[in-house]
Formats: sequence, C-alpha cells, structure tokens
Amino acid sequence: MVQYNIKNIPIIIYPIFLIGFTLTINFIDIKDYRGDKKLGIKTLPVLMGPKKSKLLIGLFFFLGYVFIFYITQLILFIILAFLQFYLINKKSYKEKYIFIVYLLSLVVFILSL
Repeated sequence: MVQYNIKNIPIIIYPIFLIGFTLTINFIDIKDYRGDKKLGIKTLPVLMGPKKSKLLIGLFFFLGYVFIFYITQLILFIILAFLQFYLINKKSYKEKYIFIVYLLSLVVFILSL
C-alpha cells in the first residue's frame, strides 16, 4: 500500500536503508581495484584485498536481504540474498547484474509495502 505521509513508513526501514546502502555500495569499488590501488585511493577492496572485500560486501548484501525478508516475509528476498552473494563473489564479476538484481529487489520491496 502506498503511503502519502512519511510518518506512516515503518521506522525499521530507515536504518536498514541507511546502513544497508552504506555497506553494500562498496561493490562499485571492486571493478576499480587495480586503478584505485595504483593511485593510492583507500577503498575497501584496496584495504582488504579483492577476495576478502568481495566476501565482506557479499555478506553485507546478504544481511540486507535477510532484514528485508524479516519485514516482508517474502521468501524471494532469501533467494535474492544468495544470488547477490554469488554474483559478487563470482570469478567473472559483472557489476551490471548486481545492479539489475539490486534495483529489481528494491522495486519488489516497495511494492510489497
């Protein structure tokens, strides 16, 4: 159901989006690892290495989807949690697929409210 007043949005959604988005957005730095390292830019992949940072970022996504599942009770979000973790940690990393799943899940989440 669409809410026309921000006061009607469940309060639990705010930290999930703020913290979740902050933690998961690090995935955009994975593809720039070599360039960032060469230029001395301190990103999560540069600080931890690409393999460890992919695991951590994948875990951030996974936990975000689990929290969304907790709110919506839609099993689809558990499936998406595993899918995002796989896409991030896949050997041939393709950022566009992560964006597609992320944005589609956002649409499903909004529609489920």
